[in-house]
Amino acid sequence: MAQVKKAEVRDAIVAAAHELFRQHSYSGTTLRQIATAADVSLANVYSYFASKLDLLVAISDPWLRDRLEQLERDLEEIKNPRQRLRFIIAAFWREIPAEDNCFANNIMQALSTAQPTEYDARTIEWSKQKLSEMLHKCLPAERQILLADGSCTHLLFMAFDGFSLNSRLNPKAVCTDEVIDLICNLLEGTPPRPPRRVARNKTGLHSPQRIGTAQRKPEKR
Repeated sequence: MAQVKKAEVRDAIVAAAHELFRQHSYSGTTLRQIATAADVSLANVYSYFASKLDLLVAISDPWLRDRLEQLERDLEEIKNPRQRLRFIIAAFWREIPAEDNCFANNIMQALSTAQPTEYDARTIEWSKQKLSEMLHKCLPAERQILLADGSCTHLLFMAFDGFSLNSRLNPKAVCTDEVIDLICNLLEGTPPRPPRRVARNKTGLHSPQRIGTAQRKPEKR
């Protein structure tokens, strides 16, 4: 007789897995540990999920969709296009990778060992489209062509993967304000501001200058 699946049992397995992945990472968690935490048998876990990857997808897909939809709602409060753009990049490359004890890193761990037949790109493609829609509303009309073929959002997602890894493995390499401004300038087609350097003034003290803006000494005639 086929086992009757119950929503509360599935929810208990998902909740237990989410907490263990969050605390100990995907690679540091076994299905047996998940079964114990959910107070079900290992066979019960397999009756609901074909594999540990299948269980992670059940958690990570709604997690990422919810986060991007929340980001879209947050943008409604920001009217300035540049500020909206910075908010998107900061959230996507810095805030989301660090959230929930760097939960996005679990996705990287799982996919690094997955077979092509196990990979379902539907959530990633949905996420790319959602990101493209948000960016489209920030960019000048003449720059929106950058989003036409999906190459831009693909590149942003590749960087997201890297920042997700660094959030857990190397927090010193998280996305900086300088990186955010750089990508915003590239997307907007805005010339970058010259880097600052320190120059001595007449008092002998150091004062910041923009490279290329220092006053030249008058030529001797």
